Amino acid sequence: MKYGGVSLQGSYHAENQDAYMVRELDGNYILAVSDGLGSRPHSAVGSAALCKAVYETLVECSCQIVSAEDFLRDVHERWKIAVAEKELDISDSNATALICIVTAEHIHAYRLGDGFLAVAADGESAVLFDEKEDGFANLTDCLDSDFILASWEYRHLCMRTFEGVIAGTDGLDLHMNATNLTDFLYDFCAEYRAETAEEIEADIRMWLPRLGGVDDTTLAFLLPS
Repeated sequence: MKYGGVSLQGSYHAENQDAYMVRELDGNYILAVSDGLGSRPHSAVGSAALCKAVYETLVECSCQIVSAEDFLRDVHERWKIAVAEKELDISDSNATALICIVTAEHIHAYRLGDGFLAVAADGESAVLFDEKEDGFANLTDCLDSDFILASWEYRHLCMRTFEGVIAGTDGLDLHMNATNLTDFLYDFCAEYRAETAEEIEADIRMWLPRLGGVDDTTLAFLLPS
């Protein structure tokens, strides 16, 4: 498996409020991307805490997810602990969440709030994104004090042949809809099929600024070797 990501600070914030993690864990692969809410003073802490919480939860359960609700509830509790360790208020550290776990035969995908997560396996794809109505374009679900399962979108796919995963924050100007995101996923998988992770990251750094804007922009990936 090859994996990596690129995160670029936008001109709108004094620091990059996005965070991401892509890594191997005991033969499984985990991806997490988080966008700190720009209106919160410590959202960069919140986004980093999400990545930390995902990793700790998956270490604890050895990437064996029996219940989506139990997994997400555990991530949420660990996220609150990670924010509290920084002696910060939850309401000052809100962040979104994109999470994907790839095991030998399963893909678990979760989304809370803005951004997108696209997965492909066995010739089929699934795309998780926030289909907002025009009047609610500036509102998003996020990690907060209370855990609300209904705010999460999640998918579980059984698979034989893994094809790829990409996830990005809403700083990416992709005119997000199911068709555009599916096309972007398959184009990405085809373009980088023969490239190394380092080559992929270097190329992303060349074109990602053209798809970004004033907001922070992050794109992470998992592809078969």
